[in-house]
Parts: sequence; structure tokens; C-alpha cells
Amino acid sequence: AGLNSLTSPKWSVIVAGLNSLIALAGPSDPYKLSPSSDYGPLFGSLDGLLSHTHSAVASKAMECLSVLFSGLGPHAHFLSKKSAASVLSRSSDKKLASAALRCLAKSSSCDALGMQDALDACDKAEALTSKNATKRRTGHCWLRE
Repeated sequence: AGLNSLTSPKWSVIVAGLNSLIALAGPSDPYKLSPSSDYGPLFGSLDGLLSHTHSAVASKAMECLSVLFSGLGPHAHFLSKKSAASVLSRSSDKKLASAALRCLAKSSSCDALGMQDALDACDKAEALTSKNATKRRTGHCWLRE
């Protein structure tokens, strides 16, 4: 398991790898992660998985991001900005809307993102499809958190 499994062609192997990454973070929230470690490659891998065609993979990637936001807090600020826009853009999928909102709520409650970052992420997602009501509603719910 681990990062190698995140590139598997099988969605079940990817989900198992993501589950093992979550288990490595610790037993419960708030997770204790070292801010001095380089999480850039992991954020990059998770960001790529957000666009996976299988909703279980994208949802589990959002859960992993939530763990990182919780464990790193403000130290995740720079890395989380791109991920927030990706998560919000996937919120238009009915199967992912609640997972996206939980992930975004975790990012803001842990100070991984500030209000301006939230507005920027909403603007980027809105620019992708301005007629998507679910995406707008998720963004607005996140901003109200």
C-alpha cells in the first residue's frame, strides 16, 4: 500500500492505499503530522485523484486531504490552495457533494485556508461552469462554515 498503490489502474487498490495512508496518520482527529516533512508529492497525488472517474477514489482522496488539513493546520496553507479549487469543482457530482463540503469545512476549521483563499477557490470553480447550482451551493455553504 502507500503512494505506489495510488497509481494503480484498479480503483479498489487505490482506495485501499488511501485507507492505509489515513491509518498511518493516527487513530483520531486532530491528527499529529510533522510540519517539517515534505507533503508536496502527496498533495499532488491526491489532487490528481480528485479527478478520478470512480467516485469512491475521489471521495477517499478528499478524506485524505481532510486528514492532512487537520494534522498540518496552517502549515498546509500553501499546498491546500490548489486542492481546495479541485475539491470544489468536484462538488457538482451528487455522489461527491457531501464529501467535498466535509473536506472544505475541515480545511477552513483547521486554518489551512483563509477566507480570501475560499473566495478564490469559489471563483475558480465558478469559472469552470457558471450554471452549476450544486457547486455554487457547496461553495456558499463552505463560506458560511
